[in-house]
Amino acid sequence: MYATFVGAVLIVVGILGFFGLFADDAWDNGLHMAAGALGLLLAGAAPRAYAKWAGAAFTALAAWGFVVGDGGTILGLIPSYTGGNVLHLAVGLLGLGAAAASG
Repeated sequence: MYATFVGAVLIVVGILGFFGLFADDAWDNGLHMAAGALGLLLAGAAPRAYAKWAGAAFTALAAWGFVVGDGGTILGLIPSYTGGNVLHLAVGLLGLGAAAASG
């Protein structure tokens, strides 16, 4: 369920980001859309693995973003801003929780 729900949400967030509704850029929008597409692809075959790895990756990305702070960038590609960091943290912690609950 996590892979399907989060996959769909990330795709929508990525699309809306291209219309300027978030303070991110094309790299971040692309990351959201790719992670969302991967979630939808793996929802039937490997949902727990997706939840675990996406959870770990998004939690790490959020932590890195909070360290860099507003206005900084991660790897010179992904903008760091509080709203995005909170989204990444929520997606990450939900993924880790879903993986733990399904194991």
